[in-house]
Amino acid sequence: MMGVQRRWWPRFPENPADWELTSTFVSRPLAALLFHPVRAQVSPNLVTALSLAAGVAGALLLLLPSLYPWALSLLFLAMLFDDADGQLARYQERTSRAGSFWDKSVDVVRFGLLFPIIGVLAFRESGSLAAAMAGPIAAFGLMVQGYTKWLAAASLPAASPPAAVSPEVRPRIPWVRGMAVALLWPFHECDLTLWVCALGAMGQWTALAWILAVSQVAAGAASLVARLFQVCRAEASRP
Repeated sequence: MMGVQRRWWPRFPENPADWELTSTFVSRPLAALLFHPVRAQVSPNLVTALSLAAGVAGALLLLLPSLYPWALSLLFLAMLFDDADGQLARYQERTSRAGSFWDKSVDVVRFGLLFPIIGVLAFRESGSLAAAMAGPIAAFGLMVQGYTKWLAAASLPAASPPAAVSPEVRPRIPWVRGMAVALLWPFHECDLTLWVCALGAMGQWTALAWILAVSQVAAGAASLVARLFQVCRAEASRP
């Protein structure tokens, strides 16, 4: 008999900070539907590899204007696979540090390739060198976020494990705060893919490049300051 930990269909996050607009309302539900028939058989690491293949292929195909629909479809599929691998690992009780590392590495490769290519497309559209640089700048901002997050995690003392919660007790869903987080900052990982697919379908590459650059540099700066404050506070509290 399946326990609570083996639930398949995604629930709303219990932590408001984890509410991501596209992931919460689009990609996680669609991924659950897509993989429901094979949820007990398919390997999470294989799905991560498929996410990498679809993401890299989609990014490269953007360089060929006649293949834009295929490119955007592959990027959207890569987003679904990126959410599905974690769902599969949790359902099959196969979560691991290696799997998490593989998943995050794929994200770095996927966006690190995609954003500079969007800069190339923005240059084709506008002829502006500044627009061309917006793509790599967006990738830089995204990398700063990831790097500071994991660097802080390595520098901080280990957190105490969360207290066990009875399976019969379901936490209240933080609708107000969660929706505020999702709506006020629609530039999380899956959100970025949706921006790419939506504005790419309209051919608005220059606008897309600047939206990505401004949002990710702002997020990178905020992450750097917040993580530095977090580490300094932990250092000050050491005996």
